[in-house]
Amino acid sequence: MGDEPTLLTTDELFRSETEILKGIVHDESCIIAGRTAFYVLKDQPNCLNILIQASMEHRLARIMRKQGISREEAEEIINNVDQMRENYVSKYTGTTRYDTRNYDLVVTIDGKTEDEVVDLILKFIG
Repeated sequence: MGDEPTLLTTDELFRSETEILKGIVHDESCIIAGRTAFYVLKDQPNCLNILIQASMEHRLARIMRKQGISREEAEEIINNVDQMRENYVSKYTGTTRYDTRNYDLVVTIDGKTEDEVVDLILKFIG
């Protein structure tokens, strides 16, 4: 029994992530992808919340190419991950991760390279 791993509840995980995120932004400049950062860090000065989104077709093509899987497998992965993330965000923030009011900038990546998106964000920052 003494060697069994301790599993965190999602409530404990959220509290831990919140503490970690606030500690990181207090100590240094950083980029945080996801983790409800738009909510956890909403009152932090010099915080920029960006949503990068893509159409389902773009997302499917990307994951099929990167993982070498079928369209059906890619759809299942995307749907499962989206649902899991949405449930988490909804539970702890009372909003949806798709609510554009949570972000300072929303970028649709369809038809753009990753470098073009980076350039767009850097221009926005000024």
